[in-house]
Amino acid sequence: MTRPRRLDRKRVVLGAAALAAAVFALARTGVLLPRSAAGESGAFVAGLLLAPVILSVWEWSTHRYLYHRVLCPWLRAVFETHHHDHHIRSFPPWRFSRAGDEGGTPAGGPSSMYRRLLRARLGLDLPVSDRWVYLAFCTLSVGTPVWLLTRRPSFLAGLVLSGLAVFQLFDAVHDTIHHPGRCPWMERQPWFPFLRRHHFIHHLDTEANVNFLLPLADALFGTLRLATTEEEVARASAGAPSSGGGGSSLEPSPRVR
Repeated sequence: MTRPRRLDRKRVVLGAAALAAAVFALARTGVLLPRSAAGESGAFVAGLLLAPVILSVWEWSTHRYLYHRVLCPWLRAVFETHHHDHHIRSFPPWRFSRAGDEGGTPAGGPSSMYRRLLRARLGLDLPVSDRWVYLAFCTLSVGTPVWLLTRRPSFLAGLVLSGLAVFQLFDAVHDTIHHPGRCPWMERQPWFPFLRRHHFIHHLDTEANVNFLLPLADALFGTLRLATTEEEVARASAGAPSSGGGGSSLEPSPRVR
């Protein structure tokens, strides 16, 4: 387990200010554009741009402080499901990819996170999908305030469509990274090697590259890493079994700095 590291407070404050300014500018655009065809198109585009910015911050905060820390005993099931089951048991760095696995994320993986939480805290075994939990939360915490502030259907439509696309792409890319061969066309995209290396570094160092699809918050808050060290690669290699292992080993040709 990577030991938690303190962030540069000044950098976090400046990054948060920059993000707040971007959110405010896009939201004001959605309010102030004229009620014409061109204005509605502009409001729709502003909504499209706003969703990734908000979701980058939301994902960074949730991933860093909820999935990789035990903030309180009540939420321990979330930490155990993601940090222990996904990062340590299912996909440690030496088995970052499991080519040929069938059936999606292994039992106990991230897709069962909130189901496990409900079972542990309330004794309820409900088929709860993490994706629907995220969508419900974002609808209430982001979509509702946006509608109340703008009262503009085109702006809200752009926000919702962009948010749905981000959630869908997140699941698809994450699954393809850990299970190569499932979606060959995606692996051929020019951006895929960057995201695969970006996420591999996170599995080496859970304090780094906390964002997944859009490392905006990582860049602003100082948690973005673009390379590994020789020590990290050696330590991860030492954890691999001498034979077998059920999949591919380390990231091919990791960049060392």
